[in-house]
Amino acid sequence: MERSLETESGILRYRCERKRVKNINVRIDREGQVLVSYPAGCPLSAVEAFLRQKSRWIARAQERMARRAVQAQQPRHVQTGERVELLGKPYTLRICQALPPVASEPDGPGLAWEGILFLKVEDPEREESRKAAFARFVDCCSARVFADANDQVAPLFAPLGVPRAEVRGRRMTARWGTCHTQKGQITLNKFLLHLPRQCLCGVLVHEYAHFLYPDHGERFWALVRHLDPQNPQTEALLRGYSPHF
Repeated sequence: MERSLETESGILRYRCERKRVKNINVRIDREGQVLVSYPAGCPLSAVEAFLRQKSRWIARAQERMARRAVQAQQPRHVQTGERVELLGKPYTLRICQALPPVASEPDGPGLAWEGILFLKVEDPEREESRKAAFARFVDCCSARVFADANDQVAPLFAPLGVPRAEVRGRRMTARWGTCHTQKGQITLNKFLLHLPRQCLCGVLVHEYAHFLYPDHGERFWALVRHLDPQNPQTEALLRGYSPHF
């Protein structure tokens, strides 16, 4: 059974199962999902207390897995001719030492223009320099795109008494997004930059809904699907991707 729990590190989502064990056991699988097993006579309140106590350790473990996933998922070569998708649209990467003078604002060292992603690299012969420039572009572009999506989604929740959240981007391995209701923060997986905008806004609606309903009960899903009628299609799209970057 999948459950959610408010902790000092944010909302913790986990799967729990009663087993023939003596103690409460927590395991994090290779996808970063939290798996909990507990004895038959142990109340759920004890499991939740244990998870709250271990929440920082769990968060650190998931971060370690995220860093390993980033290393594994980095493109082997960032070079001219490589295909890159931004918000579901294909672009061809072009390495350059100066961005073209077009009427579009760049995102750090990168500029997406008419199907081409121009990437300014100081030392284009060095692969490390190309990868570093691409990472900076992703950081800058995702910050702008996520802020735009927040401008679109936050007003949907304002009439429900939910204040505008601070939206951040991060490379994550097991989740498309997380929220910290006490701090008013939402963190989105930077890989969403490459998916259709429908996916980005859908994840943001999902996380905002957790400010009202921390679990995934009927009221939670009713709200999500009321505010995002495309949710079933969005969920299907997201299942076609792995939340790695």
